[in-house]
Amino acid sequence: MNTFEAKTTISAPAQTVFDYVSDFTKHGEWAGHGLQVTKDSDGPVAIGSTYSTVAKQFGTQRERSTVTELEQGKVFGWDSKGTLGPCTIGSRWLLRTAGRP
Repeated sequence: MNTFEAKTTISAPAQTVFDYVSDFTKHGEWAGHGLQVTKDSDGPVAIGSTYSTVAKQFGTQRERSTVTELEQGKVFGWDSKGTLGPCTIGSRWLLRTAGRP
């Protein structure tokens, strides 16, 4: 499996950052490629919540994303399947307060 890791520091309270990145419908605000995200499942975000996404990169890409990890204030992860074929693309956000492991 190939992996990519990036780190950044954000000058904001960790809970504010977590609330933003774990609201998957807001990913189009910063992800680029004209990403549109629609929540398919009812209720609050939880492991198993599903979303439909449409992006415009190398043509139109339609994906179905499922939340796979959720630890309030710390971890938000999901897998996406769709246009890219039989592969699964996974993303994971791990938030830490600066200066803490």
